[in-house]
Amino acid sequence: MKRRFVLIIFSALGLAIGAVSFVHFYFFRSERQRLIDQQVEAVATSLYASDLSQFAFDDLEEAGDIVADALGDERLGAVIVVYDSDGRIRYENRNSELLGGEFPRSPPLLTISRNNHSARIMNVELPGGSGVLQAGVLLDRGQVRWNSLGRSIFVYLALIGLVLVGVTWILTSVLLRPLRSLASYLRFLAESGGSDPSRGEASPSLPQNLRASDEFGELVSAARELAERLRGDVALGQASAAQMAHELKTPITIIRNSLEGLEGRAASEARSEVDRLTKVVNEFLDWARVGRISPAEDRHAIRPAKVVPALCDRLGRGEVGRLVCEVRQEDAVVFAKPEWFEQCVTNLVSNALRYSPSARPVRVVIEETCLRVIDEGPGLPAEVERRLGQPFNTWTPPERAEADDFRSTGLGLAWVLRVSKGYGWGFEMRRRPEGGTEAILRY
Repeated sequence: MKRRFVLIIFSALGLAIGAVSFVHFYFFRSERQRLIDQQVEAVATSLYASDLSQFAFDDLEEAGDIVADALGDERLGAVIVVYDSDGRIRYENRNSELLGGEFPRSPPLLTISRNNHSARIMNVELPGGSGVLQAGVLLDRGQVRWNSLGRSIFVYLALIGLVLVGVTWILTSVLLRPLRSLASYLRFLAESGGSDPSRGEASPSLPQNLRASDEFGELVSAARELAERLRGDVALGQASAAQMAHELKTPITIIRNSLEGLEGRAASEARSEVDRLTKVVNEFLDWARVGRISPAEDRHAIRPAKVVPALCDRLGRGEVGRLVCEVRQEDAVVFAKPEWFEQCVTNLVSNALRYSPSARPVRVVIEETCLRVIDEGPGLPAEVERRLGQPFNTWTPPERAEADDFRSTGLGLAWVLRVSKGYGWGFEMRRRPEGGTEAILRY
């Protein structure tokens, strides 16, 4: 293990052991002694005030009744010996016999350990020098009463608990802060598809002050190297794909122009396929060009309540009444490039119209903080939802599998997701319990 990690671990263990030692060897020992002496004093006081101290009994049975009246249930753990003025034992109870009988009559308080038993005893001179009363309690397990704990013990326990919690929190923060930073960085990197987080507006950063000799420092360095390689690979892949798509545009255009003068069904189908291929290439180029959106990107204040209804009118032509636009917040404002926002709305609405039955409506709802596009189609499959945002992530309902006009590239939603991440918007598509899909763009 490296030095920094070992130092932190041993510091934590040292503080914990020191706190436990303080409680065990200092506070609880002194508090236990105080409670025992308090009980011994209570037993001695009760017996001193009884007839037992005046030898006002004729036999041992009568003495036992006096002890029972004076101590009640406390007599079970009490040690009692009564001496007369000549030093003879006039009375001793069973607990005294367990300890071997006669005990020293000085000092005033002493601890006796005999025959695997121990007791705390107080020596009390009887009135007029008539004898000595030895009263105490057994220290065997279960004999000391803890119900008289003082408030101070609870205060100390609370303070120690707070100290331990504070130390644990500090150590946990020190240990886990680099891991939290690394987890946040990797999560952002995964969501951004490997793009450079340093170019974003609110991207997390890796801690820079960790030494290479530290395990966390090595982990962060490895993550930084992985991120650099991943960014390079992603950038190269995107650039290569965009360049390939761009190179395809020219031959596709030549082929399309060559087919213009031809007649017949075969020529018509060929032109249709070329048009579809052109559309795929253009959509891919649009997706590749978005990249990362910088803070200085050209943005304008857009009112969805004015822009979206006009788009819906245009997209809903030929299907009167099917596309319904509902404005719930007239004053909602979005800051973005107008053409990009309009393209996002167009892609979402076109996708909903495509996957909904022709007899079912599609609703577009404008709220203060989001735009909702709700359809009544078959719902989004789990596999498509899991890969949402990836190019060419497509799905065709079984009933539309043979339709020539249903083929899709999946680039529309991928484009929406990339623009949403660039602007810091939220975007999700979820299956509705009652059927259909709801696309939510949170701006």
